[in-house]
Amino acid sequence: MTEQEIKENIKTYSVIKSIIRPLWYMSENINMFIKLSSVFVVLLTILAYLFGKTYFCAFPNPLTNALSCDISPLYIYLIYLLCKIILMVFFMQIWLGTALEKQLLNKENILNNRYLYLKSVGWFFIFLILNSLPVISGLLLLFRVPNPVWQIELIYFTVVSIGFIVPFIMMRIYAVFADLLNAKGFVNLKKVWKNTAGCGLKIVFSVAVFFFGVLLLFLIMQSALNNSTAPYPEIYNLLAEIIFNFVMLFICALFINFIKVQNEMLVR
Repeated sequence: MTEQEIKENIKTYSVIKSIIRPLWYMSENINMFIKLSSVFVVLLTILAYLFGKTYFCAFPNPLTNALSCDISPLYIYLIYLLCKIILMVFFMQIWLGTALEKQLLNKENILNNRYLYLKSVGWFFIFLILNSLPVISGLLLLFRVPNPVWQIELIYFTVVSIGFIVPFIMMRIYAVFADLLNAKGFVNLKKVWKNTAGCGLKIVFSVAVFFFGVLLLFLIMQSALNNSTAPYPEIYNLLAEIIFNFVMLFICALFINFIKVQNEMLVR
């Protein structure tokens, strides 16, 4: 790749645009978000009550003792988590199609796209696994039994440590997931990689700012809810569950907006 092309890539990718435009998309489609999120908040809330995993059961505080929290085996929680993720992926896919791609949302389109929704779930799980590799690598290194043969130990450490690098590689191809979620198939990864040459530091910075903002929002919400008291724990737990689900869907929509902006700048 020529130096001129790298300079063009650096000029094309805007950190300010990657941070501001997702918020702009949200403000443009706030009515759509309220309508769509209201449906999914109800579904997520019903799911939490069915499994006994409401907000204060997941984030214990003094109110928890007054609630009926289900103490179930780990596999029950994993089933609940799987169902929750599936619903959130459906929300993200519909949000991408209706708010950002301006597709009509009706019964016919939903039925026609049912296989697309299942594919979206699969791609999202692959996305989660790849971005979770640093955690997996850290656990494998932390709880390993050192091998007395230093050559084997070195090979193990080298292979496992690759997991720490994968998310930084993934950041350069976030743009691809916008097309995968919207059934446009694989974008030419070589082309995307070429278009991000020289933009690595900018992309890492914009992703870091995005996730820092998400983390800050989550911590503020959790602190506000957990430090409050209420005379009716059951009602307060229901309100907390609704607020928590609403914020989680807001974060999901912002993330889709973010990768859509990445797609607009890098898939050209």
